[in-house]
Amino acid sequence: MRRAFLSLARRLYDENERQLLTSNSRAVIIATVGQAVAGHAPAISIIGVLVFWRFIMGIGIGGDYPLSATITSEFAATRIRGRSASRLLKSPAHGPCSR
Repeated sequence: MRRAFLSLARRLYDENERQLLTSNSRAVIIATVGQAVAGHAPAISIIGVLVFWRFIMGIGIGGDYPLSATITSEFAATRIRGRSASRLLKSPAHGPCSR
């Protein structure tokens, strides 16, 4: 069962790599705007709205991170592929430290 799923996922990924990256980026952008305009209403609390948009953003970021590493590895020259991948994977850790 697992092998069948992995082969299907690999086939879909190879065919739609760029579209997956743009759809993940769109999910992040839409979730960011949704969080920015979220407001309190009588029927729903603001916490519930923010949790919903954070969930959508997590799906977008969770899909974007491995896709960007794969695309970087595919298009980098062979001699600098390791450096490119390590810089990409270290950058989220360096972001909070740069303040």
